[in-house]
Amino acid sequence: MQPSDLRHFNPFLSREAEKQLHKHVLLLLKLYVLEDKFNRLAAHAAAGVYPLLLQELLVTRCWDVETHPEWLVFEVEGGLQIRPVQYDVAKKLMDDPGSVVQLNMGEGKTRVILPMLILHWARRNSAGEQKLLRITALTALMHELFDFMHRHLCATVLLRRIFVMPFHRDVQLQVQDIQVMISSLDFCRQSGGVLLVAPEHRLSLQLKWHELRLQGETEKCKLLSQLADMPVRDLLDESDEVLRHKYQLIYAVGSPMPLPQGPERWETATALLRVLQQSDRVSQDLDKVMPSVRQAILEDLMEDPPYELAWLKNYHQHSAVVKFLSRPDIDSSCLPSNLPEDRLHVLLALRGFLACAVLEHCMQKRHSVEYGIRRNHLKRLAVPYKASNTPSERSEFGHPDCAILLTLLSYFYDGLTREELRQAFEVLLACDESVQRGYYDTWFELSKRVIPAEERATVEAASMIDLSNEQQFDVLYDIFHMNFETIAFWVCHCVFPTETSQYPKKLLANAWNLADNSCGLVSGFSGTDDNHRVLPLQVIQRNLPHLAGTNGKMVKMILDNPVFSHLAGGLGSV
Repeated sequence: MQPSDLRHFNPFLSREAEKQLHKHVLLLLKLYVLEDKFNRLAAHAAAGVYPLLLQELLVTRCWDVETHPEWLVFEVEGGLQIRPVQYDVAKKLMDDPGSVVQLNMGEGKTRVILPMLILHWARRNSAGEQKLLRITALTALMHELFDFMHRHLCATVLLRRIFVMPFHRDVQLQVQDIQVMISSLDFCRQSGGVLLVAPEHRLSLQLKWHELRLQGETEKCKLLSQLADMPVRDLLDESDEVLRHKYQLIYAVGSPMPLPQGPERWETATALLRVLQQSDRVSQDLDKVMPSVRQAILEDLMEDPPYELAWLKNYHQHSAVVKFLSRPDIDSSCLPSNLPEDRLHVLLALRGFLACAVLEHCMQKRHSVEYGIRRNHLKRLAVPYKASNTPSERSEFGHPDCAILLTLLSYFYDGLTREELRQAFEVLLACDESVQRGYYDTWFELSKRVIPAEERATVEAASMIDLSNEQQFDVLYDIFHMNFETIAFWVCHCVFPTETSQYPKKLLANAWNLADNSCGLVSGFSGTDDNHRVLPLQVIQRNLPHLAGTNGKMVKMILDNPVFSHLAGGLGSV
């Protein structure tokens, strides 16, 4: 709000009268803020909440209301007062483009600092230039953030327009659609509005340009380039998570093709998990460093391999092969020259799981928190989770070996449904009699100790199985739905052959694309700085000196308020 804005209410005011009226309006607003502060002090005193009372008394205004009158209006509308630490963070981001700042959770990053920056940046600057303010927020926070901004910035006297632009690959773009997008964002820029987007929306739009270019859609690509060249200032909410180095968006290009050496990969993964489940040597080494555990897994596997990998016994005493499988610094030149190609593929898969720590990486993840199965979904592989029991939509694990291992672990934890177990038996009964006997005897031997004596005689051979007998199938389900070998059979024969298809080409975008800004105007803030060493080079973690102890304060709070929940041990799988 400037003095000249008052002419909209009275065009006959002189310039001197405008200045005086503007001055008194700001004074009235400051008095309103002071009144709200007195009310909060009285409420804290009446409730006996003295820490909050002291905190409120220490809050002083350390910014100029003449320079930022919109902030004063925001204080009145929100019934709050901007704290000095909040102003310090906002000023750091305004004065130092390319900075990422940490502020503890609950200190008002989204509720106070974000509106301050919106009100400061979403306006014409002194040079007469104007850039589109684009806020990138996590998908899980989008709706809440939009509602908050609508209540406090749009549906108030501040009248800031909020635009959203959701986008994904399935959107069929026409030339007219892109022209509408350009005109809408240009209107947002000129009117001082703000664009709210999720990371996947931005990356998907970028990859759409590459996809259209490969399809020869020249006119659409030209318009999308015009959209991308629009002058933008980026602000990243929860930047530590938005710029997470593990996140990437992939467009698969081409026709699906079988995973190269797929059977060798999932047979190797199953064999390693079988060793982890059964080996006494591994359980004794779990309290030691990981190389010792890897060595114990490898020794147990080569001493007593499964039938399909029985040839590994021949290389148990072959030191070069053992080193190749357990050490990442040894190359394949040490392997025997007469090694058959199929065995080489198995050794390469083993090397990936053990020497290259794929097994270790997957075992460190928490089931149903970081990964799991989306039941009642077309895709039956394990997918990333964004929270406990909350699968991430339209997400998959990019590394096929990780997807294989995490899928096996997920089904070992969850067990099979009745439909999945029925499918496993249908595949088993379609095999030759000798193959049936070999697989079923392994299943039965593993579950024999939990089968009641009166039921054991009715299901002790594969030839006795009748899937049309529902009563017998109830017994089979109780016995085999958590059976390691049954689950491994179903996953390897019914899931992996169809679900692990790969594509010849991929278009990929990641956090580096989110931090890319042609003007270098990208800033962010977060409650954590766990990833500050692997941030894209376009941004740098520059925490304020007096906030250097943020992580230590959080650790102290946790240690001072310990709450321990003792979980009863669950029933293990058989």
